[in-house]
Amino acid sequence: MPNQSHHHTASSVISPNDVYIVQSYSPMWVPTSPRETEEENAERWRKFFALSDSAKDILASEETDKKIKEISKQYSLSVEQAAYLSRAVRLFYFEELPLERFAAYIQEHTGVEASVAAQIAQVLVRRVIRKEIVNANVRMPLTAALKQFPDIAIQRITQQDIIMPEHVPGTVENWLQNYRSVMGSRTHNAIDRGKYLFHNRNTKSLSPQERQRVAMILKSYDEKIPLVINTAQPAIIFPAPQDIPHREGISSSVAHTPAPTSERKAANSSRTSPDKLSTTATGATRTGNRGTIKSASPSTPMGYVRFSSPQVFARERSSDAKHNTTV
Repeated sequence: MPNQSHHHTASSVISPNDVYIVQSYSPMWVPTSPRETEEENAERWRKFFALSDSAKDILASEETDKKIKEISKQYSLSVEQAAYLSRAVRLFYFEELPLERFAAYIQEHTGVEASVAAQIAQVLVRRVIRKEIVNANVRMPLTAALKQFPDIAIQRITQQDIIMPEHVPGTVENWLQNYRSVMGSRTHNAIDRGKYLFHNRNTKSLSPQERQRVAMILKSYDEKIPLVINTAQPAIIFPAPQDIPHREGISSSVAHTPAPTSERKAANSSRTSPDKLSTTATGATRTGNRGTIKSASPSTPMGYVRFSSPQVFARERSSDAKHNTTV
């Protein structure tokens, strides 16, 4: 096991604090944590000796230590913060931290702003690992994201325009503005958001995926829930349809209505003309004037909210009454 007096240490006696400072800039000599155990130390070196010679050279190079120290000073990082830059480089070569996660890792462990973390990650990877980060994703609430990355305001999240009162693009900024103008500028709860998402004239005809996108930005706005932000674009990264949390930010008390009986289903089907049906790309069937959205397949991804219109025609009510009398 390598002796933990750093390879840079001169023959003269130095203090433990000096050793800690020097180790913090070295990817291989910085401890796993301030309370690293003997087992963690042994595992760290086991992984090191299993690497290729080129990877070992980078991790144990004095030149690497020098670059990390320069980057840390450039961004006014403390010794403790610099240690996480060294750990990030080591974790990359141990195949435990992909390049696109560098910014998020640095932001989480150093506490710097997302935009600064993204810059540090780019410089660190370019100078030490000699590659470029294609995507740098960080997590932060919508309000903070708009402050640090103003271009997110013009990111379009729905194909449908918003009427307020003129038609405007369905961007993050415009949806927030419409939400505030309809519901008020105060902070809202899930029930309020549900009313807006299902009963506002601008949201009634949204696709399930578009409605979930709007729901996510509204929930982040109201509750400071972090969103995934790609700092390179910059843009909000929304989950793929199958990964969207079920009814994200939507109150079930608003979206849920009793399921229709088989007789009502048949009646609704017979009264719906073909020209009023359209099938979305996600497999959901829309009924033009009835406002009914139903899943066309049991494979519909979680997160798509099912709801049906509570409207019942006079003939149906009559039919139900007879049925109940007979029973």
